[in-house]
This record gives sequence, C-alpha cells and structure tokens, in this order.
Amino acid sequence: VAVVATAPHLLTMSTVLRVLDAASSAVAARRRVLARRLAAGACADGAARRSSSLASRATSAASAPRSALPLRAWSPSWFSSAAGGHHLHEHGRSRDPGHSHGIGAGGGSGIVGAPGVVTNPPGSRKPEFGSLYRRPLPDSCVAFASPEGRVIFSEALAEGGMEGYFPLAEQFRTQEEPAYCALTSLTVVLNALAIDPGRGWKGPWRWYHEGMLDACTSLAVVKQSGITVDRFVCLAEANGAEARLTRPTDDGVDEDAFRRAITDVARAPGNEFIVASYSRQVLGQTGDGHFSPIGGVHMGRDMALVLDVARFKYPPHWAPISLLYDAMKPEDAATGRARGWVRLKAAPPDRPQHTHNHPVVGVRREAQGRKKRTPTRARSAGSAWLFRGGASPSFARASRPRPRGGAGGSTSQGDSASTTAGDDAVNAVFDAT
Repeated sequence: VAVVATAPHLLTMSTVLRVLDAASSAVAARRRVLARRLAAGACADGAARRSSSLASRATSAASAPRSALPLRAWSPSWFSSAAGGHHLHEHGRSRDPGHSHGIGAGGGSGIVGAPGVVTNPPGSRKPEFGSLYRRPLPDSCVAFASPEGRVIFSEALAEGGMEGYFPLAEQFRTQEEPAYCALTSLTVVLNALAIDPGRGWKGPWRWYHEGMLDACTSLAVVKQSGITVDRFVCLAEANGAEARLTRPTDDGVDEDAFRRAITDVARAPGNEFIVASYSRQVLGQTGDGHFSPIGGVHMGRDMALVLDVARFKYPPHWAPISLLYDAMKPEDAATGRARGWVRLKAAPPDRPQHTHNHPVVGVRREAQGRKKRTPTRARSAGSAWLFRGGASPSFARASRPRPRGGAGGSTSQGDSASTTAGDDAVNAVFDAT
C-alpha cells in the first residue's frame, strides 16, 4: 500500500501480483492460528460485545473478507444442526421438527441471539439453546429444601407424620427417562419395602432397577409414552407387592378418604407406601400425567410431601392435600378414567412371589419356562443369589450347580465382590436342598 501511494510509476503487474499473494498468505496463516486457538478454548468470546446485528453479518458474509467478520461468525465449530435445537416439551420430543439450521435459514449461526442451536465452545458454560434446566415451582407448592420447607419438615417430624419418609429417602432416585416416572416411583417403593427381586441387577447383586420392570409393558413402549395407573398396579403385583388402587371417582371416596390414607401410611413404620398418579396442571406445573411417592404429611398445615422423581424438572415439594386430591380427578386420555393413588406393601409370605393373574405376565413367563428350564443367569460360585448379604431360599433349586470354592470367584474389592459370609449362606441353602 505504501509503494502504491508513494511511487506508483515503479510498479509492474508482476510486482502487484506478488504483493497481493503475500498479503493473502499472511491473512490465511492468521486465520489458521486463530482457528486453532478457538478449538483449544483459548480464544475469548467477544461476540457479545459486537455492536453489529445478526442480519447485517449474515448479509455481508458472502462479500466481506473473513478476517473482517467476528471469529464466531465463520468458525465451523459454531455452526450446528443438532436436533436438540428444537423446542422441547416435557418428554423431550420436538415441537418444531421443521427447523432448519445455518446462516440465512433461520438456524443457529453461533452468534448470540441466533434463533437456532448454539453449541458451546470448549471451556464455555453458556447453556445450549433449546435445552431446559428445571422449572420454578408454582406458589401453591413449597420446595422441600427451602427455609419454609425445612420448617414444615421439622414440624411434621415432631407430629409423627414422617415415619415413612426415611425408607423412601434411602432409595429415592431421579427417573432415567422423561417418561419413566411410574417405573422410578415403583423402583423406589420396592427397594424401600426390601422386596427381593429374585434376579440379578449388576454383578452378584439383586436390586430393583427401572430396566427390570418390563412384565406388563415393554420398556420401549414405556419410554415412548409412559404407562397408566392400571399398568402400574400390574407391575407392582408382578414384582412381589400388594397394590390397592383408589380413584377419586370410586364409590364412597372423598377428599377425607385420601387424607386418612396418606396419614395412616405416613405414621406407619415404613412397611407401607403410597404412590400418587396425578395431573401436574392442577398443581400449576407444566406437563400433565405424573407419578411420585408421597413421603410424609403435615397434619397441622394439611400438606403432603411429594417426592417428585423428575428432579431435573421440579424438586421434592410440599403440596396442599386438597389440591393434590383434585389433581387426581382429571381423566387420563389413555383410559378415559380418573387417576388415583396406589397403596403398596410387601406381599404375604404364603403368596408365591413374582406370580399373579395378569395374562400378559402369565403368557410371558410360561413362554420363558418352555424355552429354558435352567436358571437364565448363570453365576460363578453361587454368590449371585445374595440379597443384602443373605440368601433367598425361595430361589434356590437343586438343579442349580453347586458352588465351587469359597471365594466367590471374584477378586474385586468393591460392592461387586461377594463376601465369605454370603458364600457360606448360599452353601447352606444348597446343602439344605
């Protein structure tokens, strides 16, 4: 530029071309350096301080030199066409599957304020556009961990309305899928009731998990659309529990009946629990049908503790009993009937465990018996039949191979390792049979 300005008569065409080529190479090298810095997370995010708008950047992108644009506008790591950019409803499905992505198409260019997906650069804590992190509780509910929620808990504990809370708190978990609220609620209750599932979970241990509750409906169907309260009862009875469903529309049932039921269970020493199936909309929450265990009751304030298993959305909270009862009244579109509450306890010992009269389960188990009469999960050293350090005689059969050795066949020192005491208990069962 200086040569052109001061002595244009000295320039030749070849000189001009050499100068332009050198400048282009320098710009390209600078671009590569800056791009590497961005990929390594070393480039500061200065796009928010830019004054130009998205429209002017998009229209000038084709004609302006790349070096004149903000780094985020042309860096490939800031263009995204991920499906996560769609607006999501409660279960994560897209409300707007027709979104297109990219500059000029209404999608995410990576510039702050773009209507599409924004993929976070390395080291950034900026949330992805279109994703959700929890919801604020409505005024009708009180968060369990809030100052007021703690006061309510301490008062309810003094009243004796939290006896059933502690076994549930031991097993409380977050649902693994957006539509798994029923399965997770049942998993929490079955483990709180100390019901032996009779089949392995991980390693040598038997423990209930959502993935094991497929007796009445396939997990693929549950993952897509959830289950009804009737299927919930089917699953509970298929897994060693007694389940009694009560709907607000049943004869002789009113709000006081619901209040008495949750009060009786809350005062019980952890041998009976209630899972409520209700509509979130009545509580002022987003979404609709939902399942959660009832963790306790404050009789003075007439409030119940809802242990919401969708903790990614709402925390456990206190809700008015009358409002929770009203939330069970709306009809479930899948059944045309009201929802309700299910009272659960362990089945009596004289009832054969894991058998019931539901045709779906009966046919499936009969087919499994025809396929293979030997145990479906072979375990080394027999230690797989442990449940909380003991053995379950009802699942021991003479046809099972006698364990070899006394170390359990595992050298791991973690929770997956079997214990010598457990092996002795299993050996005693095999000797007895």
